[in-house]
Amino acid sequence: MPEEKKPVVVIEQALIPETHLDMFEGSLIPHLTTLFEDGSPRCAPLWCDFDGEYLRFTNTTNHIVYQTITKRPQVVVTIADPSISMRYLEVRGVLEKVEEDPQALHLAYLAAKRGAGPFPTPAAPTNRVILYIRPTWTTSFAGVI
Repeated sequence: MPEEKKPVVVIEQALIPETHLDMFEGSLIPHLTTLFEDGSPRCAPLWCDFDGEYLRFTNTTNHIVYQTITKRPQVVVTIADPSISMRYLEVRGVLEKVEEDPQALHLAYLAAKRGAGPFPTPAAPTNRVILYIRPTWTTSFAGVI
């Protein structure tokens, strides 16, 4: 008789669990949800990393993500692992700071990390920035094993 798959407990906490840190290291792409002025959500897949304190996204100042997040800094980030059924991480957080990245160094770093590099450095400075999201709450599920 085949072994029955058992769900693992959903964990809610303020920190990103160690069991899910690997989700920011490989080729998985998180989805960042921001809010329009009327409160309706907008979700976009965006590369990011986690430096132990912040989720760091690369973006440009003319992009809709930047325009919405700087007006309403509360966000939700979700990431799913297709290799393990139902393994996911939800991070609620707030935009805490924006750092200029005119040479797109963080974009190049994220591209190389995901096997999309080498990424060319722009010839002229760009309006690229790094968005620093402080996690305030997480929900995670280890998946069905």
